[in-house]
Amino acid sequence: MQQVKIGLTHKQRTALDLAAKKNERTLSEEVRVRLANSLLEDDITTYSRVAGREVMYLAEIVLLSVIGKNRRLTDEDVKQAVKEKLHRAMAVAVTDWFTQIKSPEKPATEPDVEADAIGHASAKGLLVWTTGQFDMEPPDHAVNWLFDKSNVEEDGK
Repeated sequence: MQQVKIGLTHKQRTALDLAAKKNERTLSEEVRVRLANSLLEDDITTYSRVAGREVMYLAEIVLLSVIGKNRRLTDEDVKQAVKEKLHRAMAVAVTDWFTQIKSPEKPATEPDVEADAIGHASAKGLLVWTTGQFDMEPPDHAVNWLFDKSNVEEDGK
């Protein structure tokens, strides 16, 4: 491993120190994980990056709406949120965003069997990918690659 000296603002250093403590990592580990994640984004398509940000912002808006927009969010607040309401509201927000707001000229009135199957399988694939439950049966051929253990990083992060 090579050493690199970089300058950080006080705010950046404080944020990294707090994140490292929260994630039970050293400062060096925290910086390496964040840098690795940032470099992975270079391989993500523009569509995925934009859609990911939009879903992230929707999740924050939904969460703030469920627990109260004037409260500062903590992990405990999220745990206290009514999970069923939170997940249902998020599903509605994402569906409305992508079908009615983002693509109003092409409303999803008719089912698209292939697109629907890929969407359902991708959601199940994300569950497997994020939990590491590779012993599950792949939900669909379109996402079989998610179940290949060789796609998991060596350190499991």
